[in-house]
Amino acid sequence: MESSSNDWANLLDKYLQMNISPEEMEMLEQQTKTSDLQREQLESLTDPRKFMKEVFITKQFDPEDLWETIHSKPQPASSTRVIKFNRTFRRIVAAVITGVIFSAGIYLFRNGSNPDYPFLQLADGTEINLQTVPNGVFRKYSEANLIKLDSMVIVEPRNKHEIENIHSLLVLYTPPGQRFGVQLPDGSIARLNASSSIKFPTAFPKNERTVSVTGESRLEITKSDKVPFIVRVLEATIRATGTSFNINAYDENSIITTLFDGKITLFNGKSSMSLNPGQQVLIRKTTFQPVSKPNIYGAIAWTHNYFDFTNMNIKEMMREIERWYDVEVTVDKSVPDDRAALVLPRSMGLTEILGYLDRNYKIKIRLEDENRKITVTGLP
Repeated sequence: MESSSNDWANLLDKYLQMNISPEEMEMLEQQTKTSDLQREQLESLTDPRKFMKEVFITKQFDPEDLWETIHSKPQPASSTRVIKFNRTFRRIVAAVITGVIFSAGIYLFRNGSNPDYPFLQLADGTEINLQTVPNGVFRKYSEANLIKLDSMVIVEPRNKHEIENIHSLLVLYTPPGQRFGVQLPDGSIARLNASSSIKFPTAFPKNERTVSVTGESRLEITKSDKVPFIVRVLEATIRATGTSFNINAYDENSIITTLFDGKITLFNGKSSMSLNPGQQVLIRKTTFQPVSKPNIYGAIAWTHNYFDFTNMNIKEMMREIERWYDVEVTVDKSVPDDRAALVLPRSMGLTEILGYLDRNYKIKIRLEDENRKITVTGLP
């Protein structure tokens, strides 16, 4: 019997994350032998040009031109790492093809200033520039060590005794154009997109696991039936036990929550709603609006260093560009409301990505103030 699409997507996700066991690899290979569709999906992972033709189907641009633009003229932003396309495209293809797998609400750091580095704010207000901290232990508390490992802060408990109260609250911030993450005291992992933050303790009390998030975060929660994991975001609360989900709360008036695995319950005022894997909901004020055809890959593309502009118009694309490149964009009313079917790497430089949009859409882009201010107008 053919397994469900969720089972297949989970196997692919583990394969793409290089976290698949020999038994799961055998299951994946077996499924490709019994399903022509799944075999074709897996085979397409090794042929990015084929993927460009199959997925980027739109009358507004030529997929071959897009491939050449991305592959032959890399111009990465200084804060991003160049990723080889043969491996990265394997990740993007599987997530898009299986189909099961931001609103300019950017918050300001510290009195309106925008530092260009990720930093950790300690309980006493001290700010640690994580860009200058070497890998290893950089702070010790009685209950935990703080360790930096590349783009991750690890909270390592120093004892196994349960604590009664929260000791110290820390806040991790990410600037525009960068991502960072934290492994929490219970082993749960929170990955932050650009211009985001998470507040968390150095140790969770025995009966509570609570964090607060702004911006966008993907969370992978360590399972505990006795102590649920609580995420506070804007006016809403998300309750989880052992799950993987994404929160997009850049817009101060709405939250988009996408569940990949497990189950979560959302609370907003007196209203509540539960999500199952593959479901997505828009929370606006006190209402829940389920998304009938969710773009699940769009919720994780940023974790693979991609922009997913699927079904976005130019104004919506520019909001993401504002966040990532730390620029100010004005979109004129003359810009058409055409929707895109477009995925681009975040390693592209600002002028490169704007040049591509300018050439392939009915718009004119003007850069001013040393490329920090951008004006977009429609063509007649």
